[in-house]
Amino acid sequence: MKISLTSEDVQKFRNDGVLLVPNILEPSIIAKILARIPSMLKGEYATGIKPAEIKIDPTNTQQISGKLWESEPEIKAVVLDPELGRACAILGDWEQYGSKAVHSSLWRKPPGAPETTIHQDAAYVDTFIPNKLITALIALENMTIEAGSTQYILGSHKWGLGRRVRSLRESEDYTAEAKTAAREAGVGNFEIFTTNVESGTIVFHDGLLWHGAGRNNSQQQRVALSCAIMPANIKTVSVDDPYVFGEASEYPFTWQGKLI
Repeated sequence: MKISLTSEDVQKFRNDGVLLVPNILEPSIIAKILARIPSMLKGEYATGIKPAEIKIDPTNTQQISGKLWESEPEIKAVVLDPELGRACAILGDWEQYGSKAVHSSLWRKPPGAPETTIHQDAAYVDTFIPNKLITALIALENMTIEAGSTQYILGSHKWGLGRRVRSLRESEDYTAEAKTAAREAGVGNFEIFTTNVESGTIVFHDGLLWHGAGRNNSQQQRVALSCAIMPANIKTVSVDDPYVFGEASEYPFTWQGKLI
């Protein structure tokens, strides 16, 4: 993996809260991960270690989450790639500390799966300080608008940290809680930007950015791998939370950075 970022890329990310970088993950690596998915959906993991969160509903977005790097070597090679950690550190302005992986998820959206509620990732890691987070969403197949690709409210990372949504999958209006957050931030109307990217693209987004996904109206599945990266100087405020899987010191470095 090789990720090159220009000063313009960094500025765009900080303005919009999201940046698309195409042609990063090689097709051979993608093929190896995709080949593992049928076994993972059956609860069979390469190392025998079961991830913390598993939601397999054939009619809805399917999710296998936690420390996936402990369960699947092919995923570990991607999530813990130093290039990924370095890129997140540059975008997040924490190069002096290095980066750690705190979470990873495999997402599969089958045909007909409904929308994913627009939410903030940072709301689910608020037991870490500092609460700085960048999510790298890697398209393992083409993510088209018709197939329910990811959607972002550009600039919404400037609204501040909001509340966790009631449900990512069971919402009558998947934009309702984002609308509430916008009102509380003094924002009027907003536009939703829907990505349309090819396999191998990495979409970086700020943990404070409100985002979700559309309904899969195609006949094709949509598969992606997300990697949650934080600065290596994080500390755990509390482990009494279902989305925290241990002390900050237990999470692996993805990039050593310029440690101080």
